[in-house]
Amino acid sequence: MEQAKFSYHVFLSFNAHDTGKTFTDHLHRNLFRAGFHVFKCEDDDEEEDKIDELKLKLKKGIEQSKMSVIVLSQNYASSERCLYELVVILEQRRNSGHIVLPVFFNVDPSDVRKQKGSFGKENFQIVNGESHKLRDWRNALKEVADLGGMPLQNQADG
Repeated sequence: MEQAKFSYHVFLSFNAHDTGKTFTDHLHRNLFRAGFHVFKCEDDDEEEDKIDELKLKLKKGIEQSKMSVIVLSQNYASSERCLYELVVILEQRRNSGHIVLPVFFNVDPSDVRKQKGSFGKENFQIVNGESHKLRDWRNALKEVADLGGMPLQNQADG
């Protein structure tokens, strides 16, 4: 992969309510200090009239990044934005060798894989008539959990 085609080294996928001001903020700051260009979107605005614009921005950020760090946390699966990012990231991985590093932040990777606890289907925010989204989200969660990654448990300062 040629570095010139990427605008960012890393795309951060995370739920801002869970880790935005703690772990992800520290990670972003330290990556920046180490000289990495990082795409970090904190827009949790999922209003219907703005969602298409946000999705376009996120997709472009993922495509212009060499790798993604996915911070899977308690409320990750309750965010349509996070689940959208996850599906796009994994498509990018399959289609162009995009590097993916999952971080299981205070969640058990097997809960993500088996969709138990906060990753259970009852926690997905879905709109009636869009069962294809639910299928894509569930497949993506299983796929990312199967990649392995870095489990971080009980981190006092995030």
